[in-house]
Amino acid sequence: MRRLLAVAVALVAVFGLVLPAMAQAPAPAPKVTITGTIDQIGTYTSNMSVYDLNYGRSRDDQLYGRTRGRFDVVGEIGKAKAVLGIEIDAYYGQTSNSDRNVPAGTTAASNQGASANGAWDLNTDVAGIIEIKWLYTEFPMFLVPNTIVRLGAQPFGSAATYKLAAYANGDFGGVNWVTTFGPAAALNLTYVQVEEELTGTDFYTVSANTPRGEDWAIIASFDFSPFKGLDIKPMYSYFHAAGITSGSARQGRGGIPNAATAFATSDVEARHTIGVDARWTAGPFTLAPTVLFQFGDRDTTIGGNGDVKWIEVERELVDDRIGRGEDDAACIGLELRDEER
Repeated sequence: MRRLLAVAVALVAVFGLVLPAMAQAPAPAPKVTITGTIDQIGTYTSNMSVYDLNYGRSRDDQLYGRTRGRFDVVGEIGKAKAVLGIEIDAYYGQTSNSDRNVPAGTTAASNQGASANGAWDLNTDVAGIIEIKWLYTEFPMFLVPNTIVRLGAQPFGSAATYKLAAYANGDFGGVNWVTTFGPAAALNLTYVQVEEELTGTDFYTVSANTPRGEDWAIIASFDFSPFKGLDIKPMYSYFHAAGITSGSARQGRGGIPNAATAFATSDVEARHTIGVDARWTAGPFTLAPTVLFQFGDRDTTIGGNGDVKWIEVERELVDDRIGRGEDDAACIGLELRDEER
């Protein structure tokens, strides 16, 4: 009896200490922040050939003003967050038959100038020009320590390289997974859904509603710091495209356009990219070299099967003492194609 009484007293004492401590831990308070920038830009261009793509004609001169607004609405509870990013791009003054790229009511849409979806005409009541740039959720992964997962429309950021545009640039829809191993190492895994085939051509007729191919990419990188001042990030990426694909992922070269005339739905491109990005800082000096090697093969209806190889070497040298930087890039491209159809 004495032993049971002692155990009961001990349990009461333990729960008396633990329960108040648990009760005192408040739930994280929700927080909402809105950040953003508004840029007012004036630009003059000559022979940029944005519209005619012909540098032999030098009559395209432009002088214009425009506005770009970029805003992020961020909701946070503890380490979990949800982000909505919006963007607005518009010229000063109407540039086309209407003031927007998308139809509104009975008003038809019309193309605006490059990199804009609207124009500030008289009265500036411009509808339908808000772009959804980001819409994602980010949270710690359950049962996986030191791991943050991001789902939805999001920026590439440094998923592939430290430099923001050396390989993966802009935004995408998909998944990003980051696991940290202490303060000096992290594993980055990214899945990019470039195009979605849905049910496929079996349920579609050949029309304007015919779906694109199942195009996707994966990116894996591991950044680590062997000692203070040196960061190294090796990376590998695989890109798969069926038929025509996004113009941001493939551009026409060598007489082969990124169009249905060159790529049928059954034509497949498999593209591999390996490389390493690094940055070394010693006092006021920073050296940031990047080396990428790209290889793979693709099918085309007008050129047969082909192997494609590409090497990119980039060097960035910065001297903070004089505030000057130098950034050079040298690219060597080699394309080998057999003539089998």
